[in-house]
Amino acid sequence: NTFENCTNLSEVNIPQGVINIQNSAFKNCGLISIILPEGIKNIEGNAFSDCPYLKSVTIPEGVKKIGWAAFAATALETVYIPSSVKRIETYAFNECMELKNVTISEGVGEIGGRVFQRTALETVNIPSSVKVIEEHAFNECKELKNVTISEGVEVIGKAAFAATALESVNVPSSVKIIEIHAFNGCRLLKNVVISEGVEYLGVSVFESTALEEVEIPSSVQYISDLVFYNCSKLKKVTFKSNNLVYYGDWVFLSCNNIEVFVPSESVDFYSNWLSQYSNITIYEIGKEEG
Repeated sequence: NTFENCTNLSEVNIPQGVINIQNSAFKNCGLISIILPEGIKNIEGNAFSDCPYLKSVTIPEGVKKIGWAAFAATALETVYIPSSVKRIETYAFNECMELKNVTISEGVGEIGGRVFQRTALETVNIPSSVKVIEEHAFNECKELKNVTISEGVEVIGKAAFAATALESVNVPSSVKIIEIHAFNGCRLLKNVVISEGVEYLGVSVFESTALEEVEIPSSVQYISDLVFYNCSKLKKVTFKSNNLVYYGDWVFLSCNNIEVFVPSESVDFYSNWLSQYSNITIYEIGKEEG
């Protein structure tokens, strides 16, 4: 808390030799920009949070951790995360309303919960070194239209991209789990590719999206409740799996007429599962209507 609430402090020179920026060290200061010297290892929790005029920060290679809410609620516009950072902690850049551009370098290991929630990001590239995108990481990024999820990512967390402006998503084969509400409320999301390798679709994953057609690969064994709830534009769904370990209820609740295509040997299974829906017609894959 060394300089916390020093609202008139607009400039600071951090000398070589400093290793850690401690908790709340510059919280709620008047800083406009900050250049962190080489040698810094950790930026601890709230280190620069609530600095309303802080527009730029230079984070050098060698920093290993960006702590809890370290830069939350600042005026940052662009951020470069070096490859040395192993974890971006929860809330690190949360509610940076001017933050339009972020570069997450190959080598970054984990993106914590709510890290970029409610920022102005428009495009984001998740490198292959990131294994888990934690809950609400990009939730409510209203300008986020494009995301690249690289092969290597394994888990897309709860509501990670919910209520964003995404129009299309490619989920790579390395992803095993798409957790609850991951893309819920992405009202412009028309196209999604779920690659072979994905195993689990959580509750309401694609609820209230603009999906028109989707293919569920044979690797998917768990389909939770309400996955496509309120997808009013959804017209065609193809299931490639011959059998499911778990299949939830109300998967197509509040949808319109849907053609569902399934493997020929599994028509009875899907017919029994989806018998609750009068708006669904089931066909064998390769056999169109008529």
